[in-house]
Amino acid sequence: YPDPSKPKTRRLPLLELAAEENPRDDRAMFWLGREYFFYGKYDPAVETLKKHLSLPSAKWAEERSASMGFIARCYEARGDMSQAKAWLFRALAECPDVREPYLGLVKLGYREGDWPLTCAMAEKGMSIIHDSGSYLVHPESWGAALYDYGSISAYNMGLYEKARDYARRACEHSPDDDRLQSNLSLMEKRLAEHMKGGSPL
Repeated sequence: YPDPSKPKTRRLPLLELAAEENPRDDRAMFWLGREYFFYGKYDPAVETLKKHLSLPSAKWAEERSASMGFIARCYEARGDMSQAKAWLFRALAECPDVREPYLGLVKLGYREGDWPLTCAMAEKGMSIIHDSGSYLVHPESWGAALYDYGSISAYNMGLYEKARDYARRACEHSPDDDRLQSNLSLMEKRLAEHMKGGSPL
């Protein structure tokens, strides 16, 4: 992921020049498409990232998956949730051994209120216990996020013990996050009431 300390205004023209001079360079094409996304230029981002995927040299599954993930985010930003979901599943199929595509589907499921999808994708993501070590690893995928979303989705499905357990894991990753601590307290209370046969919250 790009260094936020470096001025973005300098990156884009250089990346455009690199892609223009080396149109068969898959890495240059991926970086340019990703940069268009960061600028909110969604149409050129989609076009460029699809070019990246079409290049014969674009064989690295993790980078191809990331490219598909950015395409999905472009479609979501444009309000096309059907295409966003389709591209997220393509990203997952391309590289199912990294957490990033699972987190993408988790977030989409959360926004749509699709709790079974959110929970299933969160759990699949959690099952990956080693990151790839590549420059494409996103820190959010290895923090509290999957456990947080997993907890919320489990709670909404009435799986209170699982919700509490995931909330605890989320708090372990971010012990100073007041919202996570509040969620954990709520889920512990709800589980206790459920175990006692109390009325729903």
